[in-house]
Amino acid sequence: MGDEFVDFLKRALRGDAPLSDPADLAWFLAAYARTGLKRVEEVGDMQTLATLRSALEEALGLRFDDEDGEHFFRSALVQTLFYGVFAAWVFWSEHQPAQSSQRFTWRQAQWTLSVPMVRVLFQQLATPANLPAGLDEVLDWTDDVLARVDRDLFFRRFEAAEAVQYFYEPFLQAYDPQLRRELGVWYTPPEVVHYMVDRIDRALRSELSLPLGLADPLVHVLDPCTGTGSYLTAVIDRVVATLTEQGGNGLVAAEVKQAALSRIHGFELLPAPFVIAHLKIGIALARLGVPLDAAAGERASVYLTNALTGWVDDDTRLTLPFPEFVSERDAADAVKRDEPILVVLGNPPYNGFAGVSGREEGGLVEPYKAGLAAWDITKNKLDDLYIRFFRVAERRVAEQTGKGIICFVSNSSWLGDPSAVIMRERLLTEFDSVTVDHLNGDSRETGKKTPPAIRIHPSSPRRSTRQASPAGWRSACSCVPPNTRIPLRACGIGISGARTSEPSSRRPPPTRTLALATSRCHPRRPIGFGCCGGHPARVMRPGRRSRSCVPWIRCSDSMRTAGSR
Repeated sequence: MGDEFVDFLKRALRGDAPLSDPADLAWFLAAYARTGLKRVEEVGDMQTLATLRSALEEALGLRFDDEDGEHFFRSALVQTLFYGVFAAWVFWSEHQPAQSSQRFTWRQAQWTLSVPMVRVLFQQLATPANLPAGLDEVLDWTDDVLARVDRDLFFRRFEAAEAVQYFYEPFLQAYDPQLRRELGVWYTPPEVVHYMVDRIDRALRSELSLPLGLADPLVHVLDPCTGTGSYLTAVIDRVVATLTEQGGNGLVAAEVKQAALSRIHGFELLPAPFVIAHLKIGIALARLGVPLDAAAGERASVYLTNALTGWVDDDTRLTLPFPEFVSERDAADAVKRDEPILVVLGNPPYNGFAGVSGREEGGLVEPYKAGLAAWDITKNKLDDLYIRFFRVAERRVAEQTGKGIICFVSNSSWLGDPSAVIMRERLLTEFDSVTVDHLNGDSRETGKKTPPAIRIHPSSPRRSTRQASPAGWRSACSCVPPNTRIPLRACGIGISGARTSEPSSRRPPPTRTLALATSRCHPRRPIGFGCCGGHPARVMRPGRRSRSCVPWIRCSDSMRTAGSR
């Protein structure tokens, strides 16, 4: 019995009963999306699909290779279409009373999203004249099932902004488990996000003499791997809080909106999380009373683009078939080349996707490889995606803006891997201070396992350097109460010994680090490394290696010994 027939029977048996359980709605939407994908696959190599494919490949610097790449391309488009309808319904529900007689239709979605590039995808995929696959019929079924939702009960489970983000994973799992395994999760635990944003805000005030922190109009922020927009919405929340604390008046909302339009930037490679990020920011602004005006061309500064390309002028770019794609690419390139980015933050990806090959600027990580021969290193592990994002951020902040902050959560291999020695040296040379919150625990090499919790403690003003316990991070964090124990199962952090919500194929190594680097345009500091666990420090030079050494957490004129944080 085929899967499509089974889906049909399940839909028939469930009849027209009202829906309130998110799992039930996720199943219905995923079932319709699977039907839509089957129809798209049955039409074969239509010109519309070929045009969309070549346009996306050129705009994003990707190649959808072989059968895996073709499946990824079509599956990603269809799930973007159907999840975009759900996200637009959530946004519509924010402005319609639950008892309203008005009914949402999928044809409203492309206008609700306020992103011209996404409107092109809707028009090309869902219009029978462009793609005679019958997707409009399946989308009409989706309208019917959304009309059956008891919105009062449904939104008791989720806030609207949370529904757009957290509903996505069960939908994707039901829609295409293989794609779900490829993509992993696209959101970072909110406790981690707010911790990082709070750290950045304090560093801007204390290290770069910007008393308003992230709320300062001179601070341009970039998340080069935006995903569902968790970091950007957290930055917006921090800006709102700061301006309100400063005796905010009626202009606070307008200032926040201007920040979202012009100086809080995000890049995302995949359409579905890109749509989610736009919806979350749109909902946040609407709740402040300053909704985006699509008719006036207002949109959040989040772009569908490859963050590893476009940072330098490229005269070889092809002409794209859709002007909306051209505008998207040009706007993203303008952010990369012209905006004075002061903060780069986020959670870089660890792996690529089967059948998808990404393009990057030639020699992007070569500065991290230059000189490895002097260390007798012939093989390296410097082509991981997260290493490339470190290099992009370092170049943008240290070499172009000349000052600023990088704050990434990543795996920890760059701290101790011998082949990352030049990378560590560059970071210590380019930045005035480098702080690493190290969660320790490396069951693959040492057998040491981190207990399944993060403990955030109040910092001690008597200690200039604080040593973190293996169980967590040590810092003052205004967004989480002192001595709070956050279960890792809830956070989904890939720590050995704790279950996570990330699939094994995309799960990072069992140790993660939070790295924060600050540059104040000061003279270069001396280079040094300190060993894990507070062992005596050593200055590392070519010809001498230590697998256990990690960067100093702070570079200063009086190089004090420090363990990893």
